[in-house]
Amino acid sequence: VAHSEEVRKISNLMANMGDIKDIDIAKLTPGKYQAFTISTKVDSEAGHKESIFTDGQFLYWINRGAGVEKPGIRIFKVTKNLQAVKEVLESLKTPVSQVDTKEKIYSLLREDNDKTEPEYVQVDMDAQTIGNCGYAQTEALLMGAALAGRLDSSGDKLPKVDSRKFQNALISAKEIYQDLYLANQMRAFEEVLYI
Repeated sequence: VAHSEEVRKISNLMANMGDIKDIDIAKLTPGKYQAFTISTKVDSEAGHKESIFTDGQFLYWINRGAGVEKPGIRIFKVTKNLQAVKEVLESLKTPVSQVDTKEKIYSLLREDNDKTEPEYVQVDMDAQTIGNCGYAQTEALLMGAALAGRLDSSGDKLPKVDSRKFQNALISAKEIYQDLYLANQMRAFEEVLYI
């Protein structure tokens, strides 16, 4: 798996992945995905990790735990210009509550003065277990990258969930995700045997 074409494609998409505090937001360019891990405050003592994967035109918001009814990946169409996207991402370098984070991100996905929930495509995933949000987010980000690599991000509309193209992309992304997940498990098992 480690030398496959699929892994190369995903690694190119995720070359700039990192904690949002460490990412130069100015380098975000249209059509080139960049991945960010963000922190939200659950309360004064606890936090939660979520991920954003965007090229300035589409935004994948990944949450498999706290504060979400349906764990998984939500794909949105960005309605604001790239400068607005950069400003919101820059503001997320300082963790805020989940409600405030949601409002900031939603401001990029809907027109001004619109308070409705933006339209999105949901890709369901298993909920994380308590305390493993960092690992669960990385896994889900892998799935999002595999899916984004198969969908055309040059259009101005969200993919149609029931279309053959989306379903094929989803099947392929799940296969790649599963292959990489199993490869990671095998590597961990080999490390334990070595020790």
